[in-house]
Amino acid sequence: MFIEQYKLENNPFAADAARPTFASHSCRYAMLKLDDLFNKQIHCLFLSGPAGAGKTTLVRQRFRTMRDLSVSWIDPLCETSEQLLLQLLGDLGPGEVEGSATEQRNILDVFLRHQAGNGRYSYIVVDGLERFSAAALRELEVLSQMRFRKRPIVYILVLARNEELVANLVPQYNGGPLARAVHQRLAGFTLEETRSYLRACLQGAG
Repeated sequence: MFIEQYKLENNPFAADAARPTFASHSCRYAMLKLDDLFNKQIHCLFLSGPAGAGKTTLVRQRFRTMRDLSVSWIDPLCETSEQLLLQLLGDLGPGEVEGSATEQRNILDVFLRHQAGNGRYSYIVVDGLERFSAAALRELEVLSQMRFRKRPIVYILVLARNEELVANLVPQYNGGPLARAVHQRLAGFTLEETRSYLRACLQGAG
């Protein structure tokens, strides 16, 4: 019906069709905050928003443009401290190491401090914060507090739907030399942005 009404030869909204590049105002602002994280102006970014707002897509696209980054993408399947640390050692550290959580944490700490001392910093992406176990959250909090010469040794990006949970977890920043933690909300398109996007798609389809 839609295709016939506008005399289109094919559907411009098909899954594999080319689409114009379009970003909402909140998306562009979130990109600026991601740049702050990469430039180490902040040490932890909490990116919240409803399901389908594009949090994971935005972050994956942004990381693809960055080269030579050491990144560990953590999901809620890491339920225990040992599982979380084992993945971090494999992704960021010297490789998977068998041992207790304390031993793994110490090895990761030493390795990341050595990397930071040589100007190489790592990033952790926490996807789906509200589905993480309490043990994993505590481990991530410990990692976020690790310092080398008063600077963070690892930078953390947290994706979440639950803004109340984020508000409870964001550490307070009272100034000083340490990079701060920031909470940025990602919203869907406004009505006017949706109209502009549809108009651009129709113009592109001819």
